[in-house]
Amino acid sequence: MKEISLDNTSRKDFHQFMLGSVIPRPIALVGTISRYGVPNLAPFSYFNAVSSIPPVLMFSLSRKGIKGNKKDTLLNIEQNPEFTVNMVSYPQVWPMVLSSVEFPSDVDEFKKSGFSPLESKYISPFRVKECLIQFECKLREIKELGENTHDCTLVFGDVVCLHVDESILTESNRIDPFKLDITGRLGKEYYARIAPESIFSIQMQTNVMPTGYDLLPEHIKQSEILTANEIGRLAAIPLEIYEKYYQSFQNKIKKTSENLSLNHHAVREALLTSDDDKAMSLIFDL
Repeated sequence: MKEISLDNTSRKDFHQFMLGSVIPRPIALVGTISRYGVPNLAPFSYFNAVSSIPPVLMFSLSRKGIKGNKKDTLLNIEQNPEFTVNMVSYPQVWPMVLSSVEFPSDVDEFKKSGFSPLESKYISPFRVKECLIQFECKLREIKELGENTHDCTLVFGDVVCLHVDESILTESNRIDPFKLDITGRLGKEYYARIAPESIFSIQMQTNVMPTGYDLLPEHIKQSEILTANEIGRLAAIPLEIYEKYYQSFQNKIKKTSENLSLNHHAVREALLTSDDDKAMSLIFDL
């Protein structure tokens, strides 16, 4: 594999490798307000929730230009320690991109991007009306990652209120990812759309001891038919199911290539129907 470090790569190129590797990144459309009362909007993809209790969001800002001047977002938060975070769905992609332009500090990005300002309940910066999820945050901490003027700054905010559009809630009062149509940032000019066809579920019983990869028979570990995901799925089957069939079949194992091929295809079919019991019985039924 190619080895990449700051010793053999320029900061600019290393930045692009970082952007292209940690993907997709959620986009925080951050709303602030200057001490002169000018609203500001800017998107940041070095962003995430870092805690639920207490509820805390974090995003990272770089500096502007050769001199490394602070961005308006950071200046505004330093002067008025409040901000909104608005989640970007696919219908808001182009207005979001418009808001990323470095307009003069006296320009209202809501007007430039076409977003509608929505008054917040607990803080002064506006929310973005078009966004389906909106956070109101009060500054917890600003942390500089280095002394260089071009090093990044982390901003942590305590969530004082979360607004969720009722159209994306399920009957059980949870956010429906199929309705959110969220957008993520990739490397270079690329973005990702979390569309329904790209969403899948994994139901893992974390309070039940799994079989584990190490206990699977060698013919399963070395299978040329089963994928790594399918083998991992077998390893996740509860240990009690493994022990039941291991005791029953450990004296029956007869390894022939024909048996293995048929067996592994049958295991795959059992996994596709989420029949853990049958899948585990089959790996010993040779």
